[in-house]
Amino acid sequence: MQWQVTPATLIYLGAALVGAATALVARRHRHVRGAAPLAALMVAASLWALCDAVESSAPEMSTKILVSKISHIGIQAVAALFLIFVLRYTRRDEWLTRGRLAALWIMPAITVLVVFTNEWHHLIWQSVEIIMLPTGPDTFYVHGLFFWLATAYNYLLLVVGTVLLLETLRYERDMYRKQSAILIAAVTVPWLGNILYLSSYNPLPGLDWTSLAFVITGVLVAYAIFVLRLFDLVPVARNALIERMSDALLVTDSHNRVVDANPAARKLLAEQGELVGKSLGLTLGQDAAALLTGGLQETHGVITLQNHGPHGLDALCTPLLDERGRLNGRLIVLRDITERLHMEQELRRSEEHYRSFLAMVSHELRTPLTGILGMAEAMQANVYGPLNDRQVRSLHVIEQSGRHLAAVINDRLDLSRIQAGTLELHPGVCNAGELGAASIAAIQEESQRKQQEVDFVVDEPDLRVRVDVRRFEQVLVNLLSNAVKFTPPGGKLGLRIGLSDAAVAFCVWDYGIGIEPDVQAQLFRPFVQGDERLARTYGGAGLGLALVQRLVDLQGGSVRVDSKPGQGSQFTVCVPHAIA
Repeated sequence: MQWQVTPATLIYLGAALVGAATALVARRHRHVRGAAPLAALMVAASLWALCDAVESSAPEMSTKILVSKISHIGIQAVAALFLIFVLRYTRRDEWLTRGRLAALWIMPAITVLVVFTNEWHHLIWQSVEIIMLPTGPDTFYVHGLFFWLATAYNYLLLVVGTVLLLETLRYERDMYRKQSAILIAAVTVPWLGNILYLSSYNPLPGLDWTSLAFVITGVLVAYAIFVLRLFDLVPVARNALIERMSDALLVTDSHNRVVDANPAARKLLAEQGELVGKSLGLTLGQDAAALLTGGLQETHGVITLQNHGPHGLDALCTPLLDERGRLNGRLIVLRDITERLHMEQELRRSEEHYRSFLAMVSHELRTPLTGILGMAEAMQANVYGPLNDRQVRSLHVIEQSGRHLAAVINDRLDLSRIQAGTLELHPGVCNAGELGAASIAAIQEESQRKQQEVDFVVDEPDLRVRVDVRRFEQVLVNLLSNAVKFTPPGGKLGLRIGLSDAAVAFCVWDYGIGIEPDVQAQLFRPFVQGDERLARTYGGAGLGLALVQRLVDLQGGSVRVDSKPGQGSQFTVCVPHAIA
């Protein structure tokens, strides 16, 4: 048998030539957004149409089947390339990660493999026969299950891409709207032909209308390129990104001249007159322009604008780079934060007044409290005569309450000094074990009263640290006092000192009530105890751990907590190891 050139062959060849020509035109614009995937899309479509042409004229069934298999390389690539083109064209580049691109091509690759091994499983087509059409003899396939799965996947990609283009069509104006409409028509026509080919309504069963439809696609895309300047006017979702934004937005060129501004920017910068064509320095001021345009990285800062009084603006400047990394312009978003800045200023003033008030109250309380404690101690020592048991117990309660209040006042004063930057530290090199022993001694009386077992372990006796001894003992005593407080009578707690990398770790642990995970995140905030029920049961003002963290930070260390409710807690303080 001889090769036959049928009318269908000529139509398929025409579609292939138009697709190839469109691919060449797009390739010439390959450095422009969306051009490269469009060129690849047209190559895949041309391969599809060319294989249809060869298949329609091939004399042998084996040749027809081989060419049909090759055509699936283009068929399975078209939908994926179409989606990639749409994502690039509509500036959704963040979707095109390596992982997502790899996942996108898994199904097409598997389908091509299944096509070339069809004789083993008949999942693509179950039978093939030659039928006569008005355009000449053609091949009719009875498709298998996997063919329909691959077709459904390709339709899904087509739907996603079309929806994204429809979204662009909805928001774009004038020239952009025409671009999107032409593109939607260009990509929809072939798939309408494919649906007709696969359905029972095909007027010429066996004739693949999809390839014929690419003739129309080629014409439409060429019209978009040459008439509507597809690659010169790339949509930027102007209506969504500019017109409807409540924040002011400016677009500049590579010379920092304003080329576009949204209504919010024109309103904010009304005193500047017409914005388009004006330099950024004249629009926002030279200092602000220098801050925002100092490099090719995204810049964020707060600038001040004199416009009907001073305005504080939160400014974000994003460079707009081309495919080769060259600067095309900048996108500047301005948010008026004047009111927020005023509120922050008032808040800072309130905090300063609050700290001053607390410091004043603490000073005023400490003087009479010292007198109360002194008198209580003197009376317990029988300085003013003997006391009965009830009087002794009452004085003991007065003394304990007074010491608790004194501790709260002292913690509050220390926090105030730290926040004001006036707390003085006197660091020196000292033995870590001696620090731990002194801290254990400070809580020994209370732990013995609760009949608790206190372990003290030092891994290496000569470990040395450089800290303010008094302040660091304050840290350890605070943590150990909490361990005593939250460990039930007869329980166990302890302090372990050892090396951890280049630091000395002081681990205060207990088998107490533990801490809930949601409470741990706010443990080191002032006046926070996590659970109000615990505050009522165990007492405390919630200042101790806040003071611990700040004192440790000031001495170049760190503190962390590990705890499980009902199992206990471990606070680890790490400070640099002072090597002798």
